[in-house]
Amino acid sequence: MPIRESNSQQDYSSVFGRLILSKFDAMPEWVRVCTFLVSLAVVVYVTYHSLNSHYFVSGTVLEPSPAHKGSNQLARGYDVRWADNYAGTNSKGYYVFVLTPLEYFSLIGSGNHTLEIWKHGDQTDASDQQVCTKSVAFERMEDSFEDYYINGQCAS
Repeated sequence: MPIRESNSQQDYSSVFGRLILSKFDAMPEWVRVCTFLVSLAVVVYVTYHSLNSHYFVSGTVLEPSPAHKGSNQLARGYDVRWADNYAGTNSKGYYVFVLTPLEYFSLIGSGNHTLEIWKHGDQTDASDQQVCTKSVAFERMEDSFEDYYINGQCAS
């Protein structure tokens, strides 16, 4: 078994160095190999898990209030579509997309995305179901789209 150099050449001035590395050098070689393999397995597992997870992106849809002119209310019961993803608004106008890592990272890469708002209705008359289509900014730090306002300026 080869003899290693003395520990005097190593710099263990950090807490990590004093607690972990100084003991690691004193371990038998087979223990160091096993420790390395376990550490490598943990890194591979964490990487795989983070790439295989789902990401949640949310937003809110608002529509003009019929009771109060000039103000908005929460848009309930609409479908929100982005690319091949669909989500429905709840009673608070809130929707959530569940994205794969590839979809999520493509969303982060660009700033604005076109979202479509659809209302429920008879499937035979799809042209009347689309309410609004417009570009909405994605807020990267909050993992959400900015508020989507349904108004007369929407392109249908």
